[in-house]
Amino acid sequence: MRQTCICLVASFKHSGHDCNDQPERSGLRIRNAKARPYVFKQLMSVLSLGFALLATQSRANDRLVEVGDFFHQYAQIAAIGYTHMNHGIEGSVGCLAGSIANNEATLFLKKKFNQRRPNGGGHGMPSGHTSRVASSFGCMLGQEGWTTPTLAFGAATLITAYSRVEGDYHTPKQVFVGAVLGTTFGYLGTQHLYVAPNEIQMTIPLGGHVATGPEVSANARKSLIAFANNR
Repeated sequence: MRQTCICLVASFKHSGHDCNDQPERSGLRIRNAKARPYVFKQLMSVLSLGFALLATQSRANDRLVEVGDFFHQYAQIAAIGYTHMNHGIEGSVGCLAGSIANNEATLFLKKKFNQRRPNGGGHGMPSGHTSRVASSFGCMLGQEGWTTPTLAFGAATLITAYSRVEGDYHTPKQVFVGAVLGTTFGYLGTQHLYVAPNEIQMTIPLGGHVATGPEVSANARKSLIAFANNR
């Protein structure tokens, strides 16, 4: 084996003969010395392209993980703030209670199962990032149903779950359990706030008259009441 390696090295240095002075037996040797730089450049180009693709993929995964981290930090805060604007202190307390209950349940299950992560770490079941963002989605779903804000928080949940799998932090099963857990607690915290638009009638005094009609949203109700009070 050692002699073979020496022969291969020597064949690139001496184009006229190999170790045994038998050029015809050296099938791996490039006989044209002028062709060697070209072949070497092509080989290096292919290797460079491969490393560039790997680096690009690595950076893309890093950015995806960073997006998931961002949602993990701020999704619950955004959901609580949105709930407070539409339902006051009662709504924000309900959303906050659901978030806290979810976080505590997630930590309890992590310690209880202590399941391995794909990267070798522990406490992988369920995914904490996914459950936290999913609780904000559940908070929106409980109070509004399938509205545009709810879908936006749902998309954030899916992105976070995907980033945890792509980053080798969790398995698909671990993020699925986290998503179900968070959605459930968030929904339970705000479901009492929901009233279907076709099930409520609002009465607003307008210049001595009474106007009734279906409620469209909490923001619309606030706008109409403010309009009535300013007349």
